[in-house]
Amino acid sequence: MSVPEPGGKLTTFAPMVVLTGIGIVSTAAFQLLVIRRLGPEGFGMLASYLALINVASIGSSAVRSSVAVGAARADLQAVGSKRDRTLWESAAYGLAFSAAVVVMLFTGAYNSWVAGALVALSVIPYFIFARAQGLMQGNHRVTRVLAWSTGAQLGQLLGALAAMLLGLGWLGVLAATMLTALLGALCSTRDVQKLSLVSFAKPFTPVAVRALTITIAFTWLISMDVTWVQQFGSATSAGEYGAIVSLVKVGFLVPTTLALYLLPRFARNIDDSKFQARALGWSAAAATVSGGGFALVLWLWPGVITIFFGSAYANAGSIAYLIALAYLPWVVAQAITTQLTAQGSPLAAIVLIVAAAVQYVVARLVLPDLNAWILAHGMIGLAVVIIFTLMFRLQHRSR
Repeated sequence: MSVPEPGGKLTTFAPMVVLTGIGIVSTAAFQLLVIRRLGPEGFGMLASYLALINVASIGSSAVRSSVAVGAARADLQAVGSKRDRTLWESAAYGLAFSAAVVVMLFTGAYNSWVAGALVALSVIPYFIFARAQGLMQGNHRVTRVLAWSTGAQLGQLLGALAAMLLGLGWLGVLAATMLTALLGALCSTRDVQKLSLVSFAKPFTPVAVRALTITIAFTWLISMDVTWVQQFGSATSAGEYGAIVSLVKVGFLVPTTLALYLLPRFARNIDDSKFQARALGWSAAAATVSGGGFALVLWLWPGVITIFFGSAYANAGSIAYLIALAYLPWVVAQAITTQLTAQGSPLAAIVLIVAAAVQYVVARLVLPDLNAWILAHGMIGLAVVIIFTLMFRLQHRSR
């Protein structure tokens, strides 16, 4: 598989496909291991604290995109500067998110300070790791980015397996997650130093902040739907919905992988309308095929839900393909979001923030009716795709 580059050059995706496949298997194996070995109560405790790490991962993903854009775009470089400030910038963001985690612990919703400490210690390494990946991505070391991501996924799986074998329970799994994050941050930072990958982009620039906002808002939209079902729906519906979404999100790996390749190229070739349109077409088509294929599999074979998650989720098979269809526009939207992130589009940021507010209001109105929520979530995603497509067409028609 290959994608056209400016000037007619072709780039192979074979190593990316292999690494992505290993990452999918590792993530699935981790989820199945902890779900089956910990049981509902233990996994429930682990999931509640992993949710805090997921909040941090929203910010770290944004930092990776911001650093990648800054490294790729010459117009964002600080004139005369020879200092790479991205390490301190990412650490500052990480510290802010760590403080947010501590505040959440004080709300009383979490009762284990040991687990809370493990989570807080995981947050800053997530941001440092993301910064290293951003430098690799912005300098077109995409295979290396995927290698580090896959290594982290394998590390989390092996750590969880060791915790299970030692009988350390869910706290042991959480400790393994923290150690994986710390080791990944240290080793990836050392790697970019050896490769002399730096960015002299000015910290906290408007473009960087807008890129952060776009990434955070989009990740919020495809993450908080599970939280709204848990908060406004029934406990049974929340469990079934959350399990299916964890499976459906495998469809996001195709546009996510393509984004690693395309984001720095979108940033470097903002004025090349033909490349922008061609690359976006490839990405959107691949996202549609992957997301649609997943929905088709779940429609034809609903029993796969029971195979993955056990007989307790047998009833969820009937709505699995509907959730996959609702997520299809979001998978396509992510492909378009990559191009808008490279631009640091202020309008895209506004659209996503408004969509997040609409998502919350709709959740309050329709839940606990799960079928109505699935339809509404898909329609919000479709509206985002239509608006982003119109934005892209208008931008490039005017050039």
